[in-house]
Amino acid sequence: MTMCANAQDNTRVLEKYVFHKLEILNSQTKEPIETFDDYKGVVFSAVVNKQEYLSITLVNDMTFNLIIANKAEDIVENNLKIRMYQGGENIEGLGTYTANVFFNYYLSENASIPESIWFEINGSPYIYVMSGIVKIK
Repeated sequence: MTMCANAQDNTRVLEKYVFHKLEILNSQTKEPIETFDDYKGVVFSAVVNKQEYLSITLVNDMTFNLIIANKAEDIVENNLKIRMYQGGENIEGLGTYTANVFFNYYLSENASIPESIWFEINGSPYIYVMSGIVKIK
């Protein structure tokens, strides 16, 4: 019982979102490859034992759990705020990958829910763009 209480005390969820649209882009040209308009995926960030994580579930069997190494935020133009995460994950038997994730907020529309989230695994031919985002309370 004490171990469970301690684990809960050391975990804090920061953000939780469900997205309903997924677009896959060519990472070189940014041209769309495929679009899914009726889609359900989840993105959430949490701090576990003082380490920040970002989890992205694209489909039931495709979840990325990034250990966040760097986070930055900038306002580009007057209306666009971008929060960037850089991190990676070690998958046993497959190795380590690194990735960049960009949360894009249009401040005049909704400053607390991103308009889109871009997920790019370094060296991958694809960029995953999530939109139709709803915040989970």
